[in-house]
Amino acid sequence: MGNFFTKRVSIVIATYKINNKVYVGCHFEKSLNEKRHGKISLCAGHVEDNESYTEGAIREAEEEHGLVIYNENHLELVHSKISKNTTYNYYIINVIPCDYFTHKVSTHDEIISDLNYINNVFQHFPSNSVIPTGSKSTFLIDVSVLKSQIYSEYVYDPTRIFLSKHFNA
Repeated sequence: MGNFFTKRVSIVIATYKINNKVYVGCHFEKSLNEKRHGKISLCAGHVEDNESYTEGAIREAEEEHGLVIYNENHLELVHSKISKNTTYNYYIINVIPCDYFTHKVSTHDEIISDLNYINNVFQHFPSNSVIPTGSKSTFLIDVSVLKSQIYSEYVYDPTRIFLSKHFNA
């Protein structure tokens, strides 16, 4: 009997804590899917056939965010779900802004890096709710803003819903 699940996805929730606030690593999606395009999203991607979930998470973090994870033991599996023939594993890693490297991002076709677009969205956010990283297309954003219904038009729904359910910060 063959494998019922056709897709495997790893999601990386990179957290940064400062001044009693939790920030989460995010980017703006570039997608043909209208529900995703231009929305703030977590680092996520398909796990290759020859990879474990953690190996896929590490690769995606580097490709999408320029976040280099040197030790897979720094990733903590916090949630797993199965939906529509896809298994999703959610990992948390604690980071600092200088853990991100612009030259490592290799998925420019999947991420919006247009600073005019980005600045236009962030002008609606509270001051001190966004921290730039070493990658111009990746930001650490206050989790309370990402969870808020007020800013939901800017945040990809699955991102907002997951953070609302799993982060009490």
